[in-house]
Amino acid sequence: MISLLLTAAVPHPGGDAVVVVSNAVPGETIGFLSSLGGVAAGPCPPQLGGLCLDLGADTLLSGTAMADASGRATLEIPVPTQLPVGATVTFQAAARRGAGGASSVKSNAVVRTVGDPAWFNGIHLNGALGDWSADELFPTTSGGATLGGVTWDSDRIYFTFQHPDVATGGPEHWEIVTIGTGVGSATVPPLNTQQPGLPFAASLQLRRKADGSYDDLQQWDGARWVSTPNVLTTMPYAAAAELGDVVEIALPRTLLGTSRIEVVLYEVYEGAGFESTYGGVPDTAFVDGYDPDLVDALTLDLSSPDPAGIQNP
Repeated sequence: MISLLLTAAVPHPGGDAVVVVSNAVPGETIGFLSSLGGVAAGPCPPQLGGLCLDLGADTLLSGTAMADASGRATLEIPVPTQLPVGATVTFQAAARRGAGGASSVKSNAVVRTVGDPAWFNGIHLNGALGDWSADELFPTTSGGATLGGVTWDSDRIYFTFQHPDVATGGPEHWEIVTIGTGVGSATVPPLNTQQPGLPFAASLQLRRKADGSYDDLQQWDGARWVSTPNVLTTMPYAAAAELGDVVEIALPRTLLGTSRIEVVLYEVYEGAGFESTYGGVPDTAFVDGYDPDLVDALTLDLSSPDPAGIQNP
């Protein structure tokens, strides 16, 4: 009898396959398994009390996750880069229950065909936009010849700002990248008297002064924002490069902990009497002015074969 319900996303080489189980007992550990090929008479693990799975002989335990209060468990399974497009992969989940696993249960088996490889663009940080495609760049809330961008490779996620204040702004001008990873805070740390509300729960915020004199990474620890200064010069895989009115910023993907994120980029001037927030990406995020709440963001799947601009047309 099937008591667990499994859904699975299409896997992409070099990305993550998201698998989700519902109908679990809150707090129980769910094992997620996979195999190449379709549904088959699979192994009958003794730890599951001999319950037989519907996977082939090459079944692998891809990982485990604990069910939340609603009985839902989610796992992101890394997909090998060498897995060929068009290959068949089958996913299944199981929970060990009862003495010796005698009451163990399994989910339905889900068959997926491997899709195109995940998007990948290794940016050379030099303060120029020559490495960026049109599908990675966005207009900003300030209009004109201002741009913002997001892209990624297997190790880093990259952001760019093109705005006159990148070249001429001083220590009261900031470039801000705010990221949501599923849990976090509905507000971000203030700059002077500006503290915008957000359309998502933020867990990370990178703040860089436009003159390059200071930066910090704000991380939500579940109760408060914790600041780590100067990460762009001290953290592995983190860096920034500025040339004229363009700055490029890189952060390690390990900070994210997930392939599915929400992102908004914007600039802040914190000078007393002239405070403002502007240059936002997406250009629907807010209206330039004093302390606007953010109402829109880019929604990104870093496992997708599509760049940011295709995912957010």
